[in-house]
Amino acid sequence: MQRNPTELDFNQFHQTELPQLLQTSDWQQAAQVARKLPPLAIELSDSGQSYTYSADEQGFHWQPGRENAATTARMSTPLWQGLASDLETVPGLLYGDKLSPGSEGDLGVFGQWEPVLRCLYHGLPYYRPDHWPIFNSAGEEIDPGTVFAADADVSDMREFIEAAGYLVIGDVFSEQELAVFREAAQTLRDHAVAGDNRSWWGKNSEGNAICTRVLNGGDAPELARLYDDPRITRLIPAMPEGLRGNNPHAVDGVTIIYKMPGMAEGLSDLPWHRDCGMGGHAHMCPAINLSIYLHDATPERGELRFLPGSHRASCGNMDGRKEFGVRADAKAGSVSLHYTDVMHAAPPPQPGQDNYRTSVLLNYTRHKHTHDGGRHYNDVLLGDEEGQIQHMDSVLKEHSPN
Repeated sequence: MQRNPTELDFNQFHQTELPQLLQTSDWQQAAQVARKLPPLAIELSDSGQSYTYSADEQGFHWQPGRENAATTARMSTPLWQGLASDLETVPGLLYGDKLSPGSEGDLGVFGQWEPVLRCLYHGLPYYRPDHWPIFNSAGEEIDPGTVFAADADVSDMREFIEAAGYLVIGDVFSEQELAVFREAAQTLRDHAVAGDNRSWWGKNSEGNAICTRVLNGGDAPELARLYDDPRITRLIPAMPEGLRGNNPHAVDGVTIIYKMPGMAEGLSDLPWHRDCGMGGHAHMCPAINLSIYLHDATPERGELRFLPGSHRASCGNMDGRKEFGVRADAKAGSVSLHYTDVMHAAPPPQPGQDNYRTSVLLNYTRHKHTHDGGRHYNDVLLGDEEGQIQHMDSVLKEHSPN
């Protein structure tokens, strides 16, 4: 049963609950990472209470005060309660400008500590991208690059996605159907307007504004109907129980992603991330994003990569290292499903291709709204009059006091 975040007391948590959590969690890998990080303090702006986190060869340490901290993240008690309850995230706090005045130091350190804090607060293992095998219910190791046939047993699909966090199914839609979807996707892109809060924009190396995503794909009837397509509804038993498809006519009900080469500004070539990275994991997850590929997803045309099993762990900054993980071997007409909390990335495609990856996304979740009553956690990304979504590096520079 999920705990009410308002029940968390800052001092009691650090003095009683956190030591108990460490007794039952696999924290050694996280401590090795934390030893390389400068000490971090979290200070409550309404009470002035603070604790500084550090690690050495003996393990984790936290002590009252902020005197020995290299970076101090200052926030209200409700925000810390959300962070400790896996409802708030560091990117969500920074993109939303939620930290209180008085935060000090390099807030990039705060971002580096986030996966470690998730291990401490929630008992998650720290993900090792170089070695994380996945197994089926019989204890047999699974090939993480498996692609399922469209008529494969759905129970086998479910077992795979529960272990890997993602699933790829080939040859679901015909070329004739894809031609209709492509035309609808292009029309929606042509009608998108920068700053309309229904699309994401960036700029290429020549300074041209490029629409990289639209959030109103359900305006096209042929795309809105996809939630009811029998080939899609057949896959629902592979998902966690209790999930429901979004309203296709709402913003974010049907999303379309357009990959383009040479993007220099905006958040187009997504780094390693989880879709609940702006907040709401404990409220929203498990949830599933389903992608329909209108063009091949290759390294040249724009691939999608996953870290197998990472939905069951906490993963740190991958620094754009695309050699890790598994490429979704999705051809045009393929479908993929992934847990919103599995780590995945979309590296930049190469110029000179005839087509680039375009995907139609459907979302399945238990909840329609955020834990604080908002419409969508990713709304914190919107608001730029040019429709651009800032990269985290730019956000950190803006929020670093020093």
